[in-house]
Amino acid sequence: MNLMNLSLVVQLRQGEEWRTRDRVRYYIDNSFGTSANGLPGNDDCGTLSAWLVFAMMGIYPDCPGNANYQTALPVFDRVEISLNQAFYNRKKLVIGKKDNEIVINGRKAGSVVSHRSLTINSSSR
Repeated sequence: MNLMNLSLVVQLRQGEEWRTRDRVRYYIDNSFGTSANGLPGNDDCGTLSAWLVFAMMGIYPDCPGNANYQTALPVFDRVEISLNQAFYNRKKLVIGKKDNEIVINGRKAGSVVSHRSLTINSSSR
């Protein structure tokens, strides 16, 4: 199985985000586990594990060198990532879900979000 299936990107760009979200969740639920064979192949220095962590949080880097992320529905109700204030003017990034939608820093997110929008402090939270 190839987790970097281009159809995920193509479906997202065609405005069929629900297909992408369904497929990402299918891969999470059916390809990973906690047993000795819980990864679907060679982890390639953490590539599959990194994909899983990002996918479970509901975001995934769009393309190397591009500071955008595609979104999916997070597995977790809430994820908090502490940000280093030497580099970011926001203390934390909060990802969650509400009404079957991804919510980032308290706002519903679109199908693609920029790195800047994730880390800039646009509110007093």
